Amino acid sequence: MGKASLNAARSSVEVAKKSGSPLVYGAALHDLGSAYKDNLDYPQAEQALMQAIAIWEKLRVGLEDKESYRVSLFETQTATYQNLQKVRIAMGKYPEALEAVEQGRARAFAALLSSKLSSDRLQKYTEPSVKVSQLQQIAREQNLTIVSYSLITSTSINISQPLLGMSELYAWVISPDGKINFRKLDINKWEIENGKSLREVIADLQTRLTRSSGTRIPNPLKPIPADELDDSPDELKELYRLLIQPIAEFLPKNPESQIVFVPHDALFLVPFAALREQSGKYLIEKHTISYAPSIQVLGFTEKLRSSPKGLETLLVGNPKNDLADLPNAENEVKAIAQLFKTKSIIGKDATKTAIVAKMPEAQVIHLATHGIFDDQNGLNSAIALAIDGKESHLLTAANILQLHLKAKLVVLSACNTGKGKITGDGVIGLSRAFILAGTPSIIVSLWNVPDTETGTLMVNFYQNMQNMQINGDRAQALRQAMLVTMREYPHPRNWAAFTLIGARK
Repeated sequence: MGKASLNAARSSVEVAKKSGSPLVYGAALHDLGSAYKDNLDYPQAEQALMQAIAIWEKLRVGLEDKESYRVSLFETQTATYQNLQKVRIAMGKYPEALEAVEQGRARAFAALLSSKLSSDRLQKYTEPSVKVSQLQQIAREQNLTIVSYSLITSTSINISQPLLGMSELYAWVISPDGKINFRKLDINKWEIENGKSLREVIADLQTRLTRSSGTRIPNPLKPIPADELDDSPDELKELYRLLIQPIAEFLPKNPESQIVFVPHDALFLVPFAALREQSGKYLIEKHTISYAPSIQVLGFTEKLRSSPKGLETLLVGNPKNDLADLPNAENEVKAIAQLFKTKSIIGKDATKTAIVAKMPEAQVIHLATHGIFDDQNGLNSAIALAIDGKESHLLTAANILQLHLKAKLVVLSACNTGKGKITGDGVIGLSRAFILAGTPSIIVSLWNVPDTETGTLMVNFYQNMQNMQINGDRAQALRQAMLVTMREYPHPRNWAAFTLIGARK
């Protein structure tokens, strides 16, 4: 783009400014910033893009009760945040580029959480600010290593699939002392070597880790090929090579030290625990892992811990419905009930009406049943409960958003509960809904989990939670449960599906 195009962009800004439309003015500033970027005038590009973002943030104020519209509006503005990332990286301003990443990530999510946590309910609704120092403070206060990724893909006209070798992938690592390290990952070379885009590799991995097209399944519906029984998919090594190897030097050496991964786009579907180095060791064998939709949301989930919590333990297993019977889900909650010295709710008694009535006063909610996800409308993603003839037996993400929960932990021991619609604002689905309803920690799954192996992992998780040495650390408890389950059922499909999102205690 030459000077003529730059002059045209300047003229457009002047016209847009007089139009009185913030949306038109913001779009013109975005185009001006892009023109400056293409002309390698990075300081001017940064200024124009920051002005556009200030307009975008004002436009979103007042939409706090219209989350789907906020997310939709945000989707149209994603390119501005991505261009600001590129500009700051070109300038060598890596911490400030991370600030732009956080500005462009889970903003509707963070704004709603910020509003819920505000002590002044009459305070004017505003977008929470993002500063590098705040992100560093979260790592320091929680003694965490935070790994944040940003995936920027290029697509061809009328085709949603990214062009091979035309994407950019960045990684930032914040150490517990607040130091920020940056790496630009060589995704283009990696994609060309694999002959597939990153999204395609992740989709292939999801297929290989799923036994059938069903939900939480009592038994595989078709035999697993002999060569896949003990062999982990090659994609796990390839994803390790791309995502972990370039930043491995910045990760903690103590396996009990905490790493929080902040994925982006298709990376939300990557089971980081199962990524495998060339020696054959899985990442979970070397590190304790949890996840967050953004660094800011991680900070908010920590604050949610201090809100009042319930006293009851709600354990639901194998609700009676028209889906496959799950005998091991029933055994799972009965065994967990013994640990808590309480009773579980199973079969026909586990109706939506009964469970929703008990949820607001529960401190732990464990739902072992079928999960259903909707990648077009994430608010339709659901947990299947028992049919009682009065209303739908599906507890949807939209239903959960209407609840006010006091649970410190929700475990969705079902298939695909970590999935939903992937947007610029994160995954719209069950995990987001439970956090917005007041839960600081949630455990969800990334694929169709097997019934028997999942029961083993979950019972072990709760046994670990009662271990004084772990002291209620959910990330540690889940890691140890994975390692134990791995010994009995070695294939990653059996132990690596579940992820902890949010606060680890």
